[in-house]
Amino acid sequence: MRKTLTALGVASTVAVAATACGTSDASSENTLRVGSLGATEKALFLAAGQDKGASYKIKWSTFPAGPQLVEAEKAGAVDVGLAASTPSIFAQASGAPIKTIAVLKPKNPALSSQAILVPKDSPIKTVADLKGKKVAVTQGTILQYLLIKALAKNGLSYKDVKPVNLQIPDALSAFKRGDVDAWSTIDPYRAQAEGQVGARAIETGAGYGVGAFYSIARKKAVEDAKLGPALKDFVKRTAKAHAWAVANPDAWAAAYSKANNVPLPLAKALLGRSSAVETQINDSVIADQQAQADAYFQLGLLPRKLDVHEEFDSRFNGEFAS
Repeated sequence: MRKTLTALGVASTVAVAATACGTSDASSENTLRVGSLGATEKALFLAAGQDKGASYKIKWSTFPAGPQLVEAEKAGAVDVGLAASTPSIFAQASGAPIKTIAVLKPKNPALSSQAILVPKDSPIKTVADLKGKKVAVTQGTILQYLLIKALAKNGLSYKDVKPVNLQIPDALSAFKRGDVDAWSTIDPYRAQAEGQVGARAIETGAGYGVGAFYSIARKKAVEDAKLGPALKDFVKRTAKAHAWAVANPDAWAAAYSKANNVPLPLAKALLGRSSAVETQINDSVIADQQAQADAYFQLGLLPRKLDVHEEFDSRFNGEFAS
């Protein structure tokens, strides 16, 4: 666990420095510092017009994955950001003062932006065929959990494969070069691999409870006299932005295509399987997160069994109840 957190911390220090978003706790200008995984969340917020009319400023920073976003929050450099559910577990285990304040779940649980891919000409046909194979995966992310669960469903354990811990852009390169036999990944990288090199999905995240994304905030920001109200408003605007995306798929695909520099047909394909809506923090959300935390504990990746109730702050539920 110590090695895991240290590795994530080193990578995240670089990410925080790269974004140059500062480390002060609260801005005198009442600026909310928001982390975005790549360009997507910022692009959606702007396309949906949710940047207009706020009583506070928004300063965006981008990160390659959730662990780096969480480390930036721990360093006091970001107030809130959207990430998959796994980084919150490791953050809780490390004692990080952050809270999940809202949850985004797939509109259609039968579809998933996550998948385990193999090259188009690979002899690997099923997850069971991964035994003894090198699988690229980003440690401490939902993609690791997907691999763990998919292996278990097929009678294998995590120790039955050779995990290769790579950040997602590096994993894409390794997959294209043939340095790994398979890759647990997520859109838009999944779509890129499928479109550029004909990668095949031998399993997707559908049915594994891995599709949720969390709005994760610094505890100090939640409790701050200025940033607390700004966070409540931001949660509401985020819910409206995602509702807009569901209602306006063509407009959102065009904005996504431009922001991420991907062809429009590719954007439409991947967004078609990743539409999501805000949901309240409820027993179902907590149960999914507890199951994930328990799986990491059983693998020896957490120092103790967690009660994930501690991760959540449900005071924002009412901001998007309608």
